[in-house]
Amino acid sequence: MKNLHLYISLLFFLTCAKEDSQAPNLPPTQIVKQYALTASAGDGGSVSGGGTFASGTQVSLTATPNSGYSFSGWSTGSTSNPLTVTLNSNTTITANFEEVFYTLNKNEILISEIGVSSGTFAGMVYHQAISGSFTYNNNGNQYLFIPGMACSLQTQECDNINSKEEVDPKPGLHFKKTSEGWELLKIYEEVKTWGIRNFKVKDNFIAMGDGNEIGSHPWSGDMWFGEIQGDEIIWNKVNNDEQHWFHGTTIGDLNNDGLYDIGGAPGKYVSGEISFDNNECMTNDGTNGGPNFLLYMQNQDGSFTNNDLINYPLSENDCRYFNHQFSTIEYANIDNDPEDEIIVSNYINNIVVYDYKTESNKFELVYKSSTPYPEPSGIYGSTSIRVYDFNNDGIKDISLNREHDTPQGISFSIWMGKGNGQFEPNSYGDPGFNLSWRESSVMDIDNDGDYDIVLKSNFGYFTKDQVTTDDGYNNWEWGITAPNGAGVNPNSLWKGVLLNELFWINDGSGNFSMYDEKPLYIDGIFPQQLIPYKQENKFFLLGFRNLGYDDQNRLKTEFYDLEIQF
Repeated sequence: MKNLHLYISLLFFLTCAKEDSQAPNLPPTQIVKQYALTASAGDGGSVSGGGTFASGTQVSLTATPNSGYSFSGWSTGSTSNPLTVTLNSNTTITANFEEVFYTLNKNEILISEIGVSSGTFAGMVYHQAISGSFTYNNNGNQYLFIPGMACSLQTQECDNINSKEEVDPKPGLHFKKTSEGWELLKIYEEVKTWGIRNFKVKDNFIAMGDGNEIGSHPWSGDMWFGEIQGDEIIWNKVNNDEQHWFHGTTIGDLNNDGLYDIGGAPGKYVSGEISFDNNECMTNDGTNGGPNFLLYMQNQDGSFTNNDLINYPLSENDCRYFNHQFSTIEYANIDNDPEDEIIVSNYINNIVVYDYKTESNKFELVYKSSTPYPEPSGIYGSTSIRVYDFNNDGIKDISLNREHDTPQGISFSIWMGKGNGQFEPNSYGDPGFNLSWRESSVMDIDNDGDYDIVLKSNFGYFTKDQVTTDDGYNNWEWGITAPNGAGVNPNSLWKGVLLNELFWINDGSGNFSMYDEKPLYIDGIFPQQLIPYKQENKFFLLGFRNLGYDDQNRLKTEFYDLEIQF
């Protein structure tokens, strides 16, 4: 009986084992791999979206810059933000940030044509080859004045014009910076010019001289004196009906009477046929030739009188010295006496200083440089003189802007004052590129206590093609926004602007070098001019560009107000 039970139990066990061995095969449980996405942020921002996720998961990362910074890209090379990452392995990604070096505000202005041919107002805003546009500050407000231009070099209006008699002068445009951007204040029909070549703003007064430069030489125009009153400029013509070529213009006090006087160069320069090598004076008008600057002294009633105040030095044969045309003039007090001195420079960059002498009641020659600096390979034309203390030693120094028919000739030189009325060459700035600038502004752009130099390019040569950059700003390919005419699509031109070549930083000793700490590139704007100014100790560049005409024949102009942080 026991054996039977044992037999039955064994049979049952074997039967169940057989049934179990005949059960279908089940697949093993699948293990899903997990991967970590480690997201980190460099200085200047934060990143969100990292963690551990199943293989194949698409994860979004978002980079958020801190105030004063911008997102510059991921360590993978991508600049997309947010960034989508498909996880197939453990991955580490870093978000990179950079300090924001600019703030851009832009707005569009519509300018109605008033008796002006098509393209001329566009040429005024473009202002090709003329340096007369300027900004100024009054009671905390910033203003821009664009003098009239008789015809547009940009749209070939000037091609068949041989002199100013063949084209009318044009009115000036006056703008103001507001909380909404720049706005047109007034079109000054009472101030019509052919092409202002130079200007100077001093306190609440402005002097600007018409260089004309339309058609063939000789050129001539008017000298204008403006008094700033609120949002207005009260303009008066300085000269009488006799017009002259005002390549250089200045304002100052020559006789210490508290009234501002105006100077213009070349003035009544007489070239004729002068042979200074042989000490022979052979001029077309029978004079002894040479310079004869226009020195307009302001009278108590606000009018001006041209005075012969300089005792020009003569050679043994009564020829005036300095046989090259003097193209620029400046009034500045360099010796701390009551009156300003008269500083001039000619077409080979000699610097000449005249100081007032009570004995003769004239301005006498007190300094002339012995040689141009650096030695020119050809004739370099002085375009403007600036007087500042560039090395903070309490002695006034001189910067001299120059033009030439080669890119390397467009340059500036720095002359350091020696404290005895003499100057010696110190440094020389040559951008090495054809920025097509003629003038510069002197201001402390990085707020380090030293005066720096900002070049004013009028052709839009600061536009660049970013595609060619592979090792910094030195390899950025030159672009240009001109010739473009009204209505050209800016997107068909270059990608943006590179500003480095405009900024020359003073090391504190009067030596200047181009700003090269990083590429100052701004994408997507296409200004035809950039004018520097400071407001509330902040540095700005004001740019503008013509965008064509609307259906009411109004010129559309886009203004770019750039605050730059160095």
